[in-house]
Order: sequence, then C-alpha cells, then structure tokens
Amino acid sequence: MASPLHPVIRRLHVVPLVALVFLYLYDRLVCPFMDQTAPLRLLIGLGYVAVFHILVREALLRWLPQSPTRSLSRHGYRIAVASWLGAGLFGVMLHLLRYPDFHISSPLKLLLGYWVLGAGILAQLEYSLIERSLRHSDCLLEQAQAMRDRLGRRLLESFAAFTVAPALALILLTLRFEQEGYIIPGVAGELAFIILTFTGGAIYVAWHYGHLLHADAETIVNSLEQITVGSLDVSPAVPRPDEMGRIALGIREMAAGLRQREQMRDLFGRMVSPDVARTLLEEWENSQQDRVLQGQQRDVTVLMADLRGFTPLSETLAPAELTALLNDWLSRAVRVIEQHGGLVDKFIGDAVMVVFGLYDRQTADTARSPAEQAIRCGQALLDEMTRFNQDHLMLTAPLALGVGIHSGPVVAGTIGSAQRMEFTVIGSTVNTAARLESAARTPLPALLCSAETVAAAGIGIACREVGTIALKGISTPLPVFTA
Repeated sequence: MASPLHPVIRRLHVVPLVALVFLYLYDRLVCPFMDQTAPLRLLIGLGYVAVFHILVREALLRWLPQSPTRSLSRHGYRIAVASWLGAGLFGVMLHLLRYPDFHISSPLKLLLGYWVLGAGILAQLEYSLIERSLRHSDCLLEQAQAMRDRLGRRLLESFAAFTVAPALALILLTLRFEQEGYIIPGVAGELAFIILTFTGGAIYVAWHYGHLLHADAETIVNSLEQITVGSLDVSPAVPRPDEMGRIALGIREMAAGLRQREQMRDLFGRMVSPDVARTLLEEWENSQQDRVLQGQQRDVTVLMADLRGFTPLSETLAPAELTALLNDWLSRAVRVIEQHGGLVDKFIGDAVMVVFGLYDRQTADTARSPAEQAIRCGQALLDEMTRFNQDHLMLTAPLALGVGIHSGPVVAGTIGSAQRMEFTVIGSTVNTAARLESAARTPLPALLCSAETVAAAGIGIACREVGTIALKGISTPLPVFTA
C-alpha cells in the first residue's frame, strides 16, 4: 500500500522547477560568468539538473527505508535534503563539462545554491509543507507514541540554515570583490571574520534556546505521560510567559480537576456500592443518561436485615458510643455481604438492604444462584451477629438480627429530582422482603425466605417450611421457609 508521503512529495516536485527559474534569472541577470551564455543552452543545462533532481526524489521515495523511530514528515525532509545534495553534485559535474573555461567560483556558486539555499532553506520549507499536508492524516497520531522529534534540533536546523546560507553568500561575494580588486585583502579578511563570528554566535544562541525549549517540552510531555498512567500528582514547572507556559499551567489545572473528579468517584463509590458507582458512571459517560434515569427491570433476590434491640440500647449509650457500635456492626455486615456477592443498596438506620444478581460481575461464585447466595449470606450474618455479641459483652442485653429474603422482579434506577438523585431498586419484591424481615422474630426463626427464593435457590441449599403467615400489606398469606 502506498505511503501517504508519496503524493505529498510528488506535489513538491514543483520546487526544483522553481529553482530552475530562479537560477535561470540569476545567471542571465546577475552572474558575470553566465550572463553571456546562450539562453537556450543555459535553460537546457538547468533542465537536466531539474529532471535529475526529480528522478532522485522518486528513487529515494521508493527505496530509501524509513526508520521506525522517525516520523513520515522527518523522512520526507531527509528525502528533500538528499535530493538537493545529489542535484548539486550533478549540477557541478555538468557545469564543469559544459563550461570548462569558467572560473572555479562559478560551479562553486552553483553548488552553494543547491547545498545551502536548497538543502538548507528550501528543504526546511518543504519540511513545513509536508507536515501541513500530513496534519490531517491518522498516521501521524499512530506514530506519535513510538516516534520522537526534538523541538531544539528542529529550531537549530532552521536557524542554522537561515544564517549559514546568507553568511556563505556574503563570504563568497567578499572573495569575489577581493579577487576583482574592489576591496583590499585585509578588508575581505575582516568581513569574513565578522561574518563567521556572528554566524557562530547566532547558532550557539539558537542551540542554547533550543536546549531550554527541549527541556520545558520534556517536562510537559513527562507530566502528560504520568497523567496517562493514572498519576495525577503532577505540577510541571515551566516558568515561561508564552504558549509553553500556558500549556504547563493548563496541565496543572487539568490534573487538579482530575484529582477532584477521582476524589468524587471515590466518595461516590463509598456512598453507594462500587458496582453501582462504576455502572452509573460508565453509562453516564457513554451518553446513556436516559437509561440511568429511567431504570431497568431485573430479576433479583433482595435481602433485608434489621437489628433487634438497638432502639432501647440507644437510650442508654452516649451518641458517640452508639455510633461506634453501629459502625462496627455495619462494617462486619458489609464484609460478609461482599464475601457472598451481595450489593448493599442502602442503610436504613440500623437496617441494611442488599441485592443479589443485579449485575453479572456482582456474582462472587458463578456456581451458585443469586438466591442461594442470599440465603447463605443471611446465615453468615446471623453467625456474625453471635460473634458481635461475644465481642461486646458490656451491652446490657445482646442484640438480635432479623433477616427476610424474597426473589422477583424489580426496577433498578435513580429516584429523586434533577438536583438530588439516589440509586435504588423498587417494586413489590422489595416490599415483600421487608415484610419477611419484620416477621422474622420469635416464635418464627430469625431468617425467613419466600417460596420464590427457595425455588430459585434450587437444591444447592436445604430449606424447610415453617408455616404460612399473613404479611402486612399483602392480601394473600404466604408460605415461609428458613435455612
């Protein structure tokens, strides 16, 4: 498949033709050696060089391999420089063959034109034109990670080309004036010394500035790479009152905003289940806000667990002690719930509402159904309640736990207003689980589950029927089971 560089380079074949026109006008109007040459003879000779120049470009475009660490635009620049250098050599050899009697300065000026003006200045122009042509090509984005070019080197190359070319032209002109007697040798030497000194100093200044520019650019790039891998504690120090400084300031502000966003994500993940937080954020970021707001119907198992005896206890304990006691229990309960694949929907005072089977990734053990997981979780919560009482013997009376479990359809989504929303599951399944939890007290067992939950659990766990009871808000008495 042809490279995107091929059509770009071929459009730049016009540059050698522009050079042909320039050299023809220079030779006819300025050069003291070539101005007496027959126009057709001069044009044919320059035409040979232009054709050779274009052929060299085509050959390099086809056969010069591209380095894996060099961008397409840089590769095109190499082709441009090499073709100008080759055309200069060919032009000098052709000039020596066609005009053997001319002064040696004549072919040297031609070589200077192709090598310094062409490979130096015009190649830089071609470099910029290639970059502009490839700017909308996806290949540059794909190569950006693997390929590196340096701003300092680019600046030094451009500055050197724009200073060396005029300096060499002035030196050559000075030598010509000295040979023709217009200036004395001492003056020619002084001019040459000043030109070379100023040019060298200017190149050094360009190198020094390019070094600083490269260092600041590397600081910005390193900061962006840290952000890419998730390290947001970046603050690039680029004290520059220009665009680079504004970019560094923008990166600092962006990193601060991302840190705040991650803190909000973390806080959100603590306020609701991490699975819920992850799903809501993914759907919101993927422009599925309507799906989040309207909710989705799912078949799940709901577990309700409520402390018994906590309200009388609150009258005997200080608020700080009561809060610490409740947090200790809820921390234990959440750990048990997560171990069994449950999703904490909400805390309701000293009660907790848990959902099983809401998300596929929620299932902790794929060999067990959500209903079986919920029943096993209820048993584990009762065992943890026993250990909790053993760890808090100072209580005036041990606490108890009631667990109700029911399986069925719910609507999972957000409720509230546009300013304040809460994710939850709603439906008769939730209400039935809450009624079962209220009924799970003496003389009935502390864990009650519905026939739907037992059927959904299958033979994975043994359950026994304990009777048929009437639940508040439900017209028909329901058979209840325990495990």
